[in-house]
Amino acid sequence: MGLGYAWARAHHISAQVNQVLTPSMLTVFSFSFLIGSFLVTPDLDLANQHVSAKSHWGSFGFLWFIYGKIFRHRGLSHSWFIGPLSRIIYMIVISLAVFTVISYLLSFFGYDLQLKAHLLNNWRQLLLGALLGYYISQWSHLVADGIWPDHGYGRSRKK
Repeated sequence: MGLGYAWARAHHISAQVNQVLTPSMLTVFSFSFLIGSFLVTPDLDLANQHVSAKSHWGSFGFLWFIYGKIFRHRGLSHSWFIGPLSRIIYMIVISLAVFTVISYLLSFFGYDLQLKAHLLNNWRQLLLGALLGYYISQWSHLVADGIWPDHGYGRSRKK
C-alpha cells in the first residue's frame, strides 16, 4: 500500500486516492497488518508447541492453546478465508469470555462493568481497512508457506 500511495503521489493523483484511502484507514490497515503478521498468524494452530507467534503473546500465549487443539497445523487454519475468519471469531469468543469472568468477579466487590461502544461516522471504512490489513497479512503468510487458493472457495492446496 505504501508503494501504491508513493506511486499515486508521483503521478499527482494522491488527492483522489486520499478520498478513498483516508489517513485513518491507512493507519488501521497498517496496525491490523502488523497484528496479523506478528500476533495473530496461521501458525497459532501450533500453540500447544513453541512457536514465535505464541511467544509474542507472552504470558497470554496460553489463550491460543485451545485454538491449537481445535485446528490441525496447515488444515482449515491455513485456508484463505476460513482460517483468518476462525481466528477473528476465536478472539471475539475469548474476549467475551474474559470480559464475562472479569465482570462476574467485580460484581462480588460491588462494581458493575459495562461495555459501551461509540461508532464513528467512518466505522465501515475503518472496518474495511482493518479487515484488508489482517487478511493481506494472512495471505502473505500462506503464500510464504506455498499455499495457494483453490478456486476461491477458501480451501487451500500447495501449488
